[in-house]
Amino acid sequence: MTVAAADSEDGLMACDAVVGKIIGVVSEVIGVPRSELSLDTRASDLEAWDSFAHVRIVLAVDQAFGVHLSMEAIERADGIAGLVEAVEDAKAGV
Repeated sequence: MTVAAADSEDGLMACDAVVGKIIGVVSEVIGVPRSELSLDTRASDLEAWDSFAHVRIVLAVDQAFGVHLSMEAIERADGIAGLVEAVEDAKAGV
């Protein structure tokens, strides 16, 4: 399920939970307050989200959700929305 495909009430609540958890992970890894992060935040928006931070974020997301993101998903996940989509796809076995 992609972020855009979360159209049912349950799907939206599940997506909101994933978004919140990912924002928490990113906030903790790069030391940026949660209030400065949103679904629209991209790596290029934050100086602290460099390539090394991206690797640390991906590892933390893998651990937080019990998934393993593919290299393709990691490359596409250039922000919060991309990470949400990558996690949803990994959970769905895509």
